[in-house]
Amino acid sequence: MVHKLHWERPAGRRIQWVSIDAIVERHEDVDALAYAVEHGWIAVGPGRQSVTLTNADRRLDTAKG
Repeated sequence: MVHKLHWERPAGRRIQWVSIDAIVERHEDVDALAYAVEHGWIAVGPGRQSVTLTNADRRLDTAKG
């Protein structure tokens, strides 16, 4: 899910906020979103309708190599 948010950006720019509906397509995605929020990789916006990546998600980028 974090990787999907990295790719959901126009002209190579990271989108600040993305609708939860754009990344939660299956029931299993709800658990993945909760896991990412719990680990600080994704923040949920006001009204709980959108999400954004946090600085902590950069750990995943460096882990990829």
